[in-house]
Amino acid sequence: MVLAAARPETRWLAVDLLPEMVDETARRVAAAGLGDRVRAVVGDMSSPPVDPDTQDLIWCEGAIYNVGITEALTSWRRLLRRGGTVVFSEPVWLVDSPPPEIVEWWQTEYPEISGRAGVVARVEAAGYRVIASSVLPASAWWDEYYGPMEGRLAELRTRVPDDPIAADVASAAEREIEMFRRFADTYSYEFFVVQPVG
Repeated sequence: MVLAAARPETRWLAVDLLPEMVDETARRVAAAGLGDRVRAVVGDMSSPPVDPDTQDLIWCEGAIYNVGITEALTSWRRLLRRGGTVVFSEPVWLVDSPPPEIVEWWQTEYPEISGRAGVVARVEAAGYRVIASSVLPASAWWDEYYGPMEGRLAELRTRVPDDPIAADVASAAEREIEMFRRFADTYSYEFFVVQPVG
């Protein structure tokens, strides 16, 4: 939605495996009057329903880990036009020696987390180069993600107080928020702008 609003001359295809997410995206797109330029479809992000050599930009925010950086970039390469770009975000360590408690938590959440150099190595293994990168500030986590989430978690616990699945989901999310509250100086997401080499 933000990308479409920022670039009114462009067309966008949003892909998600979950029909509920696609339906919600389509609803928001229609409400924003962007239905002529943004289409949401159910599909596999590793093999989106587009022809080879047709994409100027592939944007993957907070999701490339589902496929793997090298694997996703390798599969997307054939979709890019000459000069095409991929932008993705990936969790990274900001310090060389993070505390054992946060390392242990990440090992259960996403064992592939690494420092920036590890991400760059996976990018290069796919035959790409990093053009630019930027670490997401902690304020973005609070303002755009964890702050709103905390309110929804409280509402969820009130709405379905006896649902054990809802309780487990809420507890896991609360644990994640607590980890970030305590260790935000040791990790974040970093955005990478990459292009194929050659």
